[in-house]
Amino acid sequence: MKVVIGGAGSIGMHIAEQLIKAGKNVTIIEQDEDKAQYADEHLDALVVHGEINNLDTLREQHLLREDAFICVTNSDEINMIACGLVNAEFETQTKIARIRNLDYSQVSQKKLLGISLIVNPEVEAAKAILQTISYGASADIMLFKKTDIQIRHVLITARSPFNGKSVTAMADMIKGRCLVVAIKRGEKVFIPSGSSKLREMDKLYICARSHHLDNLLAQVGKRRLLIKNVLIAGGGRIGYLVAKDLVHRGYNVKIVEKDPNRSRYLADTLPKALVIQADIASEDIFKQEQLYDNDLLITATRNQEINLLSAIYAKSLGIPRAIAVISKKNYLAIATELGIDAITNPETCAADFIIRHMRGRHFTSVYSLFDGAIEVLELTISADLGILNIPFKKMSLTSKALIAVITRGNRSFIPDGEDSLQLHDSVLLVVYKSAVKYIEKLFKPK
Repeated sequence: MKVVIGGAGSIGMHIAEQLIKAGKNVTIIEQDEDKAQYADEHLDALVVHGEINNLDTLREQHLLREDAFICVTNSDEINMIACGLVNAEFETQTKIARIRNLDYSQVSQKKLLGISLIVNPEVEAAKAILQTISYGASADIMLFKKTDIQIRHVLITARSPFNGKSVTAMADMIKGRCLVVAIKRGEKVFIPSGSSKLREMDKLYICARSHHLDNLLAQVGKRRLLIKNVLIAGGGRIGYLVAKDLVHRGYNVKIVEKDPNRSRYLADTLPKALVIQADIASEDIFKQEQLYDNDLLITATRNQEINLLSAIYAKSLGIPRAIAVISKKNYLAIATELGIDAITNPETCAADFIIRHMRGRHFTSVYSLFDGAIEVLELTISADLGILNIPFKKMSLTSKALIAVITRGNRSFIPDGEDSLQLHDSVLLVVYKSAVKYIEKLFKPK
């Protein structure tokens, strides 16, 4: 299978990186010479310097029915036209377009130039933020379609009661079944065993039911908080979408936006929100407007440095929770260590949305962990696979993947070595990126 990506901007590069790690054959078409050169130097992909909406350039790709075309340039119109050209010239079934204009994205995808999937990174980021808020904004959170078990992110600090304890001992301490599905220690990322010892500054993703995770987070000083008053820095697309939903749900919302025209628009369209025209980076803004009297700050400006620093400063003033919109890799690496409760990366949200669609209908959820080093896949066992009814202790998946959760009927459970897969089970798999291709083949329905 070949994947052709139009646009080597930040989102195009991120999607390409994830697909390449998963063993896909990727081609990138980019009009800007500097971006094309950068992609060529940093990716193991064929990079074509040309216009994505040029029919001759597209014909050179010889797209087949099973191939995929993803267009994620900064222009909605170019993305739509390019998908329309592919739809007219090739039998390619998967045609994905990045469309930011909400008017376009509300049109039926089947009627819009043959596009099979529309992705809006800002919409996906807003959904992720709202999901985090619903569970107290104490940590990054992953929810799944067919189970009530969640995955959340936890940092092991020097004072953490889990520092120096084994993964099994941590589960005993919270008095509930939990599973550490991934650890990042320095530059090393791995799926641990029960005997793995936790160390200071380890970054964990933990799988358990909501109340058990609440108990765990409470033990590291993050008791579940009833959030009512929300401050949003930045009234752009993400900030607007989050504010609109929160106001509808009855939250008290304040928006700080420095652009006067945008401020007026926000005040007109969100009359129940308090809009403050000011710069969140201003030295005295928190005191002048008494902004510290909020339960949660969401930093969603276009400046990632301001998002990071404002979230840290707000926490120092006593705002209990902070969510920052960040996509730069070096900032992502340190944000949690600096005390920010949850990070939303629009590029990762968009990439996960696209990859889930490309995996097929039996994959119901896809999440990337630690810059794509590990994936969490939710899938339904819908065919008679050769691995059914074999106890996990007799399977050789340990070097490639972890079967974290099985949902059978109305019951979800964390399996042990005696358990096995059965037809119609829903399964959460934690997979090293290098093994995704193998896992896709292993679990592919006949």
